[in-house]
Amino acid sequence: MNAAEIIAKLSEIERTVGKSDPVAIRAIAIEAQEGILHLERKLIATLQENQRLRERMEQC
Repeated sequence: MNAAEIIAKLSEIERTVGKSDPVAIRAIAIEAQEGILHLERKLIATLQENQRLRERMEQC
């Protein structure tokens, strides 16, 4: 899930609060949380790769 999809999920939650079943809203919130965790994992992996590349450059 990318940032745009997460924002769409949050907007969906906002639109459905008070109109939909709380269980359905909770499911959408969990999907948004999972998307955020996925983005955070990708960011961490990218930062780790950047660190490895910096270390390799310094050795040269």
